[in-house]
Amino acid sequence: MMRAIAQPEQIAALIAFLTTDDVAMITRSDYLIDGGFSTV
Repeated sequence: MMRAIAQPEQIAALIAFLTTDDVAMITRSDYLIDGGFSTV
């Protein structure tokens, strides 16, 4: 379990990925960026 606060660069990396053609087949998804704080 990480339990670390995300850095802005890490969030930006996900946003950059979501703007590429690599996600053309993803139609719906939730991305939780919380460093593992919400894991059970």
